[in-house]
Amino acid sequence: MKSMIIHLSDIHIMNDYNPIFESKDKLISAVRSELIEVNGIIFVVSGDIAYSGSNSEYEKAIEFFDYLKTNIDKDLAIEAKWIFVPGNHDCYHDDKKKKIRDIIVEEILNKMEIDESYIEKCCEVQQHYFNFEDLFVGEGVIFSNRLLKIIEYKIGDFEVMFNCFNSSWLSQKHEEASKLFYPLDLYSSELNKYKSDITISVMHHPFYWQTQNNIKDMFMKLEDISDVIITGHEHIPTHKSIDDHKGNYKDYVEGGVLQDHDGRSISGFNVILVDFTNKLKRVKTYMWSHDIYKVTSDSDWYSMKRSHNLEKDTIVIDDNFKKFLVDPGAPFSHPCKPNLELHDFFIYPDLKKIRDISPENTSERIIRNEIISLEEVSTLNKEKNYYVIMGDEKSGKTSICKMLYLKYFIEEYIPLYIEGHIIKSPKIDDFISVIEKCFLYQYANLPIEKFRQLEKNKIVIIIDDFDEINLNPKYIRVLVENINKLYSNVIIIGSDMIQVEELIGERDNSKVNFEEYEQFLIREFGHLLRNMLVEKWNTIGKESTITECDLIHNNEQALNVINTIIGKNYVPSYPLFLLTILQTLETGKQIDFKESSYGYYYQYLITQALSKINIKNDEIDAYNNFIVELANHFFIEGKYEISSEEFIAFHRWFCTDAYEVSTTFKSFINFEELINDFIRVGILEESSFGYRFKYKYIYYYSIGKYISDNITDAGIQSRLKEMCMMLYNQEYANIIMFLIHHSKNPIILQEITANARTLFADNKPIKFEEDISIINKLLDQIPTYVLDGKKSVSVARREHLKEKDKRELENEEFNDNYKRKRKADGIEEMAIATDVTDYDYEEISQSEEISIISNLNSAFKTMEILGQILKNHWGSLRGNYRNEIGQEIYDLGLRSLDVFFKSLEQSLVPISEIFKSIIEDCGENFEKEEIEKITRSMLFKICSDVSYTFIKKVASVVGYEKLSETFKNVLNNNNTVAVNMIDIAIKLDYFRNFPYDDIKRLKRELPGNKLPYILLQRMVINHLYMFETSYKNRQRICELLEIPIAAQLAIDYTSTIKKNI
Repeated sequence: MKSMIIHLSDIHIMNDYNPIFESKDKLISAVRSELIEVNGIIFVVSGDIAYSGSNSEYEKAIEFFDYLKTNIDKDLAIEAKWIFVPGNHDCYHDDKKKKIRDIIVEEILNKMEIDESYIEKCCEVQQHYFNFEDLFVGEGVIFSNRLLKIIEYKIGDFEVMFNCFNSSWLSQKHEEASKLFYPLDLYSSELNKYKSDITISVMHHPFYWQTQNNIKDMFMKLEDISDVIITGHEHIPTHKSIDDHKGNYKDYVEGGVLQDHDGRSISGFNVILVDFTNKLKRVKTYMWSHDIYKVTSDSDWYSMKRSHNLEKDTIVIDDNFKKFLVDPGAPFSHPCKPNLELHDFFIYPDLKKIRDISPENTSERIIRNEIISLEEVSTLNKEKNYYVIMGDEKSGKTSICKMLYLKYFIEEYIPLYIEGHIIKSPKIDDFISVIEKCFLYQYANLPIEKFRQLEKNKIVIIIDDFDEINLNPKYIRVLVENINKLYSNVIIIGSDMIQVEELIGERDNSKVNFEEYEQFLIREFGHLLRNMLVEKWNTIGKESTITECDLIHNNEQALNVINTIIGKNYVPSYPLFLLTILQTLETGKQIDFKESSYGYYYQYLITQALSKINIKNDEIDAYNNFIVELANHFFIEGKYEISSEEFIAFHRWFCTDAYEVSTTFKSFINFEELINDFIRVGILEESSFGYRFKYKYIYYYSIGKYISDNITDAGIQSRLKEMCMMLYNQEYANIIMFLIHHSKNPIILQEITANARTLFADNKPIKFEEDISIINKLLDQIPTYVLDGKKSVSVARREHLKEKDKRELENEEFNDNYKRKRKADGIEEMAIATDVTDYDYEEISQSEEISIISNLNSAFKTMEILGQILKNHWGSLRGNYRNEIGQEIYDLGLRSLDVFFKSLEQSLVPISEIFKSIIEDCGENFEKEEIEKITRSMLFKICSDVSYTFIKKVASVVGYEKLSETFKNVLNNNNTVAVNMIDIAIKLDYFRNFPYDDIKRLKRELPGNKLPYILLQRMVINHLYMFETSYKNRQRICELLEIPIAAQLAIDYTSTIKKNI
């Protein structure tokens, strides 16, 4: 069953000369071949039938359309049907009545308020049009007034619905864009009332002719109710088919001009073919060429996909519940879109499958982290799909519920969202009652009887905050068993207390029956997901305009800030925290922070949390001070949590002895109320042994502030000196890092820089000149590094980020197993520690001689801290002091690298013998000379990798465009190859312009100096993979450094040996 819609627009029929009359038979001839297989034909005329709206022009229009009707009816043997909407030219402006109408129009546009009398008065100019329309349109009208007609035509067993909007009811003689208004709210119920096999909305003016306040509403409403939107007015025929990948499909068809004002210089029309049986559509555009209409655009047949809410007899999500589903759950805003919706920035998180692979002996149990994306997990591809997903308080659990709901709805399931707290009983009948109430609230247009008759595999139960169900473990077990009997798709989401409650239930044989459920933990966003979130944020409102180069640059800037703030798990890397940082970056609020740009974000997060307590502005200082003093108490006592008794004593000391808090400040001096408030807003949390800080950044930020506020105290200075000498201790390094967010006090800076100078003081900064001659002799010839010319930047960056995530996951597994073994051995850990190094170095610090490894760790921490000082205070530190700090960072990094080279040179012979032994044992029959050559290559490779790591480390801690003068001064004072390498590394990674001239100049200084030349090649290849570069520039750069461009990377000649090692 097929239908043809002939779309005519902007005919401008005049009283005198109308060239279109001479070619009307050509119009019919153009479509005659299409009429053979068509079962119905509909003319859609999208306005401007007449030129000035006069009665005489419509008399000529009647003649024109009668001709078309008669000849089409004759050819098709089926009566053609008609759809008209008026355009601005269909208004007959009588100068005598114009003044009154203009006043009313102005009143409407100013107040956006109308009544029926206003509509009647404004539409008087269209009376000739209405008389004309009545001659052609009669049957099929199911709603009609001056501003809207809803018409339904049947083509066989199929229904075609037209929403005909009078967009020109406020048109004036000299029309301006953004000066029209359409009162959609008046007709909302009518527009939502009817369903058909295809719904087409027709109006003369495209959206942007509406007032700014009305554009968005008009656009969203018409998209919501239409399969096809037909407009005219612009005189340019276009067709766009849109799929937003969220289950919404739309066609926009704009009409060309059938008869232009000056005659037949341009003439065209559209044809829309609909194949209802095969669910296909096709759109053609015809334009006048010489003496016939020719097809100038043809979409060919394509799938007639429909938005889910337009389908007949389907379930539609209730409007109010839909608002809940798209609500991001926090007041996020974006400069390009003030009212964000959840899907604007949602990224599916990764999940960790809860599974142990090990012997039964707990002390030997090894943890393997199986990581899988929620998007993959949520695929309902089994007979029973039962999932438990657990996460921290701020991990975005409710957002996950919402997006899964929308995903399943698009996939034509019937998802139901149930909040845990509304489940009061484990009984089947009671749970069914809850389900049906949720269905009636969440869906419209479908009786409960039809829902009851749905197959159970079409229903998806999503229970949010499962841990808030007020039932004991025994009855939770009964509830889950009953849910499993009723439904085959169940997703339970809650906090990790689900695990605790399951263990409690295990003790009294009431363990919750989760055996059939796959169980997952929501992971914090790793590097790849952070990048995806930032990229999504940076493209909001700029999808079609932002260049790839600008997007990468913007992403890098935002990620540098985010990664610095997150640090070593200071702030949880969940979307809520990441979006808060992104929003403050966009709004530029950091200019209000007096101490440092990064410190602002931590203070902002704390202030945001405190704002959820019902306190006055003048009380916030007291809460902040309490947190700071509490952090200092933890530090002095060497504890990460305190008992309830100790906390009560501290509270009493604070309110009575130390600060004499007024008894009128009741919410503060009441211990229970104060602590409950802190727990509720996420400052503190309860633990098995008492209370502790919920997030590390709160503790570190607060202890840093305490030291900063009391820096003139001799005891504090002594504490500072001790911590600066022991930066290999992770906790001390974290505290100093947060301290510099608060202050650039000379006492602090002098202590850090003085300690930096003591590290490897007996070594000189490596130059990469004569001092590496022994290393250069290891290699006979420089290996060829090949650039994969087919690998896109997006693929390369994704691979790079995935590799970083993989390394961090491996480190996490190692730490988890290390801690698990120590716990099994009866060794208690400090929870404030973040990795294995915290525990090792506590013992190392007590030894007589601190090892090279711990000093290297201190060197890296010191460089990070000094780099942060430069970045935080670049605008307030004097140039000479910036240069001094910058110089010390370079020197410390290069002194540390010199330590490695000196150690290697001293051990070159024994290390070589070990490598030779490994090569001999690998099973290959190498000659002695070949073994010697491979050994030297391997040693050189180690030196190259370590050097690359050190150079990139120094570049990363100081990399910031606003410090360019500091880099320049350091280079001028120390023009060594090594310093040049760092300078180029900074410019490659943190500056927008490629440093071609710097690289060319340095290359001239490197003949025979193999190590820095290879490092330079590696840095440039990495840059070309990670940043967009034009083909011409890439060729030029690779030619300079003799880097071949190939389809695939060359295989490293030492790969066989490395695998065996």
